[in-house]
Amino acid sequence: MKTYKVMVKPNKKQNKVYWEKVSLPEKEKYLVVETTELPIEGKANKMVIKLVAGFFKLPKSSIMIKMGIKSKFKTVVIG
Repeated sequence: MKTYKVMVKPNKKQNKVYWEKVSLPEKEKYLVVETTELPIEGKANKMVIKLVAGFFKLPKSSIMIKMGIKSKFKTVVIG
């Protein structure tokens, strides 16, 4: 199992996924997921799983949001 930190940007014009260094105290590399979905009723989280799966060319069933369901910063587990 591999764990990634993900920053979600909902309500964008297009869906995309990319790596970015976030200027936080940790200065870690985050996987940034921009989605057209709104963070309502889990719609954005479902799209995050779909987009991350597509980014890594894996089935959606292998992606799970471990922490941060209601946060823009999430921990995603692959495997």
